[in-house]
Amino acid sequence: MMQINFRLIVLFSFLLIFTLLTPQISAQRLYKKKVKHKPVPFYKIKVKDIYGKTYLLNRYKGKPVLIINIASESKYSSQIEDMETLYEKYFEDGLVVLGVPSNDFGSKESKGDIELLDYLTQNFYITFPMLRKTRIRGSKIHPLYVFLTHPSSNPKFSGPIIWNFDKFLIDKKGKVVNRFNATQPPLGDDVESAILKLVQKSRIRSEEHTSE
Repeated sequence: MMQINFRLIVLFSFLLIFTLLTPQISAQRLYKKKVKHKPVPFYKIKVKDIYGKTYLLNRYKGKPVLIINIASESKYSSQIEDMETLYEKYFEDGLVVLGVPSNDFGSKESKGDIELLDYLTQNFYITFPMLRKTRIRGSKIHPLYVFLTHPSSNPKFSGPIIWNFDKFLIDKKGKVVNRFNATQPPLGDDVESAILKLVQKSRIRSEEHTSE
């Protein structure tokens, strides 16, 4: 009787361990399957602006860059106006606010590129640079968002985009130094204080150079 009980205990333990480990093994396999894209350095990434012209992100070398995936039909679309205010406020400090339209979340960006540009210009008077509509998740994810979300290129703030108006702050060396979600507006304390840290360093260096 004791031998039977012992065998049952061993069998039950084996089944329990297998049940606990199977989801982890499956998750690891799923992650490996999903992470098919390898990130390239920020300044080597090619993008297309909203007019369809291709350029390298090295044009922003030496400047802080705030990248935001936008959607004009999202409930957070008022942040587009904040993006423009932020861009104008720190323009002389070199800040680049880069808008990335995407229809990947809730189909909140149904407009075509030029239609969207006209809409944003008329309603928000934007002057910050915009990319064309971009895939920021899935098998056709753009290299920019591979870089932004991959753990090897963004170890501190990696992970998939959750919704519209996710924000990534890039320093002057092309490294991700912060990330903010849709509930943290561009003019909020969290975002602006992080930008100020990058901008103030430049101001100090500029003042030191001028005094010499």
